[in-house]
Amino acid sequence: MKTVKDNYLDGNPDLSVEKVMRSSKACGPLYQWVESQIKYSSIYKSIQPLREEVEQLEKEAAVAYEQKERLESEVAQLESSIANYKAEYANLIRDVESLKREMDIVTTKVDRAESLMKSLGQESSRWSKSSEGFQTILRNLVGDGLQMAAFLTYSGFFTFNTRRSLLQQWRNALDHLDIEFREDLSMVESLSKASDRLTWQSQGLPSDSLSLENGVILDRCVRFPLIIDPAGHAIDVSIE
Repeated sequence: MKTVKDNYLDGNPDLSVEKVMRSSKACGPLYQWVESQIKYSSIYKSIQPLREEVEQLEKEAAVAYEQKERLESEVAQLESSIANYKAEYANLIRDVESLKREMDIVTTKVDRAESLMKSLGQESSRWSKSSEGFQTILRNLVGDGLQMAAFLTYSGFFTFNTRRSLLQQWRNALDHLDIEFREDLSMVESLSKASDRLTWQSQGLPSDSLSLENGVILDRCVRFPLIIDPAGHAIDVSIE
């Protein structure tokens, strides 16, 4: 069929039934029969999937009809049960009204108790976290105190990188002496308040770590310090 269609029907537009009939009256009907068979085959191939789809839909419709019958039967049974439940409900409604008042009282008490329990639970969690944090602070108190004391006493003269190197050396020494300390200890946050840092910055102190550390050292010093300040920031910033 493909060969005939490609080479003669579609591949030769000049070929037609009339031309074949003029050439051969015997071949004309044969040509017309072949053309009809090919057209029928093409139509049949396009219709066959539709027939199969129709058959599938008919099967699904039969299944759906069976489900519908079953559901209708269940609905009838449920309607009968509902009628019985309505009768029972009418008898129970009187008891429900009397129980509602008691339930309202109990509900109020339960809500208050739950609120109290929730508050106590949150408070207990907060206390536990505070206790854990306090225990951590106590455990690291000596090491943290030594770090901060060494920082305030010796770091002021050195550059930022040298301060980091000194801090690491102090921590290595604490490890060697088996003294616990906090690895994430921030000298700026531990030795100053956020409000003080905001005040310093509003007066012109830069917000970089080195400047803030210098502000902490000046704020914590017990004697008059020597300040080397080419930028002139110390003149404008009031650190008591």
